[in-house]
Amino acid sequence: MRILILANDFKPRSGGVAEYTDCLASELHKSGDSILVVSVPMPGAAAFDEEVDYAVSRVPRAEYGRTGCIMGRVLRFGKRFKTVMDAIMSFAPDVCLLNHTSGYFDAAYLASRVKAVPIVLLAHDKEVLGENSRIVHLALKWVMNHIDAVVANSRYTAGLCRQTAPKQQNVHVVHPGVRVPFRKTEARRDCCEQVADLARLSNRRVLLTICRLVRHKGIEHTLRAVAEVVKCVPEVIYVVAGEEGEANATEKLEALSRDLGLEDHVWFGGHVSEAEKHCLLEMAECFVMLSRDLPGGHGEGFGIVFLEAALHGVPSIGGRTGGIPEAVLHGETGLIVDPEDPHMVAQTMMDLLSDRDWRDRLGSNAMRRAVEVLTWPKQASQIRRILREVVRARRPS
Repeated sequence: MRILILANDFKPRSGGVAEYTDCLASELHKSGDSILVVSVPMPGAAAFDEEVDYAVSRVPRAEYGRTGCIMGRVLRFGKRFKTVMDAIMSFAPDVCLLNHTSGYFDAAYLASRVKAVPIVLLAHDKEVLGENSRIVHLALKWVMNHIDAVVANSRYTAGLCRQTAPKQQNVHVVHPGVRVPFRKTEARRDCCEQVADLARLSNRRVLLTICRLVRHKGIEHTLRAVAEVVKCVPEVIYVVAGEEGEANATEKLEALSRDLGLEDHVWFGGHVSEAEKHCLLEMAECFVMLSRDLPGGHGEGFGIVFLEAALHGVPSIGGRTGGIPEAVLHGETGLIVDPEDPHMVAQTMMDLLSDRDWRDRLGSNAMRRAVEVLTWPKQASQIRRILREVVRARRPS
């Protein structure tokens, strides 16, 4: 198949959607499909595009007028429509895959109808509701009811899709996969030593969060829980790695950690490379992400990072919200808690830290599930079958 992927959220930007799209494109390419990803320019894009094994085209966003200006909106839509039409005309895809409801969504729908190309949406989270705008919600409702298929990353997200588009009968659930990390080389060991020195991790018990620093990830509640934990386990250090997704997020979290007396028990690492991320996971005793479902905001449709922790045999503590209970199986690969209850979270952390056998058992189960069930080759093959069915259904008999 020839598969056109329209990706507003894409590498080298960090985050689950960008990681998902890169892994899926790579696996589809390995399966023999011809892939073209259309995205936008961003810092580091040229180096990234040179390294991947599939084709990437970067087209600048349209910048016409103010965001709310009607004429500006029309002109920006026209630019998006031209971008998609140019890609369809030059690449001649069998199917068009949208990696998000933002960016190319509206233009892709119209272009796909003009050129009779089937269109499939990858749904990740509450973005399918269009909660922040009545107009966006109605547009999503119309388009999602009329596209060829939706692939949701969890049963939770599939439910949101059916809520927005009750007439859409072709909603599939395929959990994300996880990319198996590279082998332990001398360079990898050196990297881990450098990270340990920088974060002061020697002889410390590491609790770890890796995410974009945004409010719904619940880092402030985790800090309050850690403040209770260190009273009983003083060698604990909480490592928070990830770039800011909201203005002054790091500054606010650092201020809270000082207020809680955690200066010697918290390290904010900012953006980390792929190698540094896996080094931190190797050193962690527990991965924590207390995502919350905020009204009118984001939630957690699944959480690929839980699977990345699982690859290293690290059990997770996740918030009881969204699709997290599908990523972390409670009592089997980790523990699910109320993300709004720091005392409950603290007790759960202390229970795990005090029982190594239990911690190792959860971590081993998590690793087995990640390696045997949720690898990208297996998950991508399911999506590929859906795409083939969509293409077959559109072709004249």
